[in-house]
Amino acid sequence: LLHYTAIISEEKMRLTKNCDELLQMAKIENPETEDVAMINVHEIIEAVVQRKRKTKAEGAFAIELALNADQSSVLGKESLFSNTVSNLIDNAIKYSNKSVEIIIATENVAGEIRLRITDNGIGMEEEHIHNIFDKFYRVPEGDTHNVKGFGLGLAYVKMVVNKMKGHILSLIHISEPTRRTPISYAVFCLKK
Repeated sequence: LLHYTAIISEEKMRLTKNCDELLQMAKIENPETEDVAMINVHEIIEAVVQRKRKTKAEGAFAIELALNADQSSVLGKESLFSNTVSNLIDNAIKYSNKSVEIIIATENVAGEIRLRITDNGIGMEEEHIHNIFDKFYRVPEGDTHNVKGFGLGLAYVKMVVNKMKGHILSLIHISEPTRRTPISYAVFCLKK
């Protein structure tokens, strides 16, 4: 009975998160919902990482922070940026077959703050990379999906970055000889 209760509780949390993402995506698409202020990217990243470390099993992942941007404030909405960082960390954890290692780094380049999230995940076939920011897109894995979800996480990330007047600079690093492409970094340039 406890086993089934745990499964039900986990599914409820997953569905709640997906519903929240859908509602937030609808808000982002509405131009009248401008509620932005100067936010400190480093403080938000540190808070998200702290929450992740408390809620995930110890030893399930390691996160290294290299927050080197001298100017770490941007115009945005704290809750949206926090959810964006959380989604990227969750993806790094979900799409890994081994001990997860994540590096989150920032730097200032040409008047922008660059945020890079690197992981040692399982990667994907190169042909799917251009679609991963599309709503509801999931990399085809035959008849099975070992990772649950609706394909909303990265679409949400793209919407938030665009809303914050940023852009996604790069998302891949080709790895030979496997011919699978690990998503080893996602760089977002946010204007200060």
